[in-house]
Amino acid sequence: MDCVGRRCFLTQMSFFNEMVERGVIPGFYTFTTLIHGYCKHGNMTKSLNLFDAMTKRNIKPDIVTYNTLFDGFCKLGGMDKAKELWGDMVSRRILPNHISYGILINGFCSMGNVHEALSLWDQMIEEGIKPHSSYM
Repeated sequence: MDCVGRRCFLTQMSFFNEMVERGVIPGFYTFTTLIHGYCKHGNMTKSLNLFDAMTKRNIKPDIVTYNTLFDGFCKLGGMDKAKELWGDMVSRRILPNHISYGILINGFCSMGNVHEALSLWDQMIEEGIKPHSSYM
């Protein structure tokens, strides 16, 4: 089983908890990897808990961290939370990329909110971000 499998993910969480118990401060990659694991397994509450712990420790998320959270929420129909996180990302001066836009556009389309999807499309074009060929 590879490391995206459930057993490996549980091992990673065990390792993370042991690190914390021993006083080892987890870093950016540890947090982002675990956030990805929780998102992949649909546990957005734990993903957000880790994200909050990450930011409280002054470990700055990057576009990959945010895109991971966007993807998790969009796949579960959590578009309001995805938009809230988008605002948080922009307030931290982290600019969305074509992947960020694509995730949210796809999420809004999946939820039947074509108006919001088109609004994001227009914003992406205005920002000078070229859409990926898979969006067309």
